[in-house]
Amino acid sequence: MLFQTLHQLKYFALTLVFFLMSNTYSQNKNSELLNTYTFLMNSINSSSDCNSYLNINQTFYEGKVILKDSSTLKGKISVNQLFENKLITILNTDNEYQPINNQKIKEVVLFHEDGKISKFLNLNKDERLYRLVFKKNNKVSLYDSSDEPNNTHP
Repeated sequence: MLFQTLHQLKYFALTLVFFLMSNTYSQNKNSELLNTYTFLMNSINSSSDCNSYLNINQTFYEGKVILKDSSTLKGKISVNQLFENKLITILNTDNEYQPINNQKIKEVVLFHEDGKISKFLNLNKDERLYRLVFKKNNKVSLYDSSDEPNNTHP
């Protein structure tokens, strides 16, 4: 009888040790998960300034952005850039980069050194701004989906 009780006590002790070890392991894993979650949330919250995530290594051209509400923004501009799964236009004024959702834009005008201009227009409800390539008598217009001003290729 004493031997049976000791045998049961041994199994109880092993079960208790196993339980405590797995509980400690779970606490460590929960702590790791909590630390990862906290890190991610801090990263998201601290990245409210999206400028650090904009691709500013694009070519920028002098120009102006005319919004659908008729306000005009001037500076260096890069059109149709992908940001957070959307196409945007990036406006650079005094080394401050501002993303502008293409759906808010009516027209972008880029200025060439020789006095010519390139226009990008919001034609459809899609996110892309289309470059005006040819226009005749306000009746015929030709557009393409390039992101660069006219005559920038050799």
